[in-house]
Amino acid sequence: MGSNDKKTNKVNQANRQATARVPKSLRRRAEELRLAQTQLQELRKKTKEFLATVEAGLNQIKMEAESLGVTLTESEEEATAGGGQEATPPCENGEKSHQQRKILVVDDDPVTVRLITYFLEKEGFIAITAESGESGFEQAIKEKPDLVILDVMMPGMNGFQLFERLQALPAMRGLPVIFLSSLAEEEDVLRGLQAGWDYIIKPFSPAILLTKIKKLITAKNDPLSERRSA
Repeated sequence: MGSNDKKTNKVNQANRQATARVPKSLRRRAEELRLAQTQLQELRKKTKEFLATVEAGLNQIKMEAESLGVTLTESEEEATAGGGQEATPPCENGEKSHQQRKILVVDDDPVTVRLITYFLEKEGFIAITAESGESGFEQAIKEKPDLVILDVMMPGMNGFQLFERLQALPAMRGLPVIFLSSLAEEEDVLRGLQAGWDYIIKPFSPAILLTKIKKLITAKNDPLSERRSA
């Protein structure tokens, strides 16, 4: 055995003897600290991966919004990053809070549907979607929504035709409807306002859309709003 090996053995033996003199409680504590350090490193790695995923998701939402001509406000960007409001508990009088309301979104553009659905769910609304006037009619009958966001230009049954079919049903009279369309001519806007409760021109602001939704749902429960179903 060489001199270097002998020195190494002596060092190892000295270390073992020194370790043996350390109380078991301290050795156990040192092992716990080493384990905690390993877990911390793993947590940092997972946190970094999570933040990267969130950033990628936020960028995707921005890209989809920009493709629609929608510019997110600072508050909307904070919402996409996880700064949404806490859900409001049910009202004591038995009425549904905003967070229990069903919103039916009828639009043949999947990007628009995903964008609106995202912000509705961030506010706690229950989003129901349909990709055509026909399926929108079926969903309205089945789900009995509290409000409908209705695209005007759709193949087959368009938004105005769907609105007329819904209004022909006694159970659907007085149902708040927001028309959402790229048609910006005065004639189209007036037709939408006369038929429904509101008319929003694309591109639109999600913040404004949400404000109108809350306002119309509140108006629906106002006795004065019965004039809509007259």
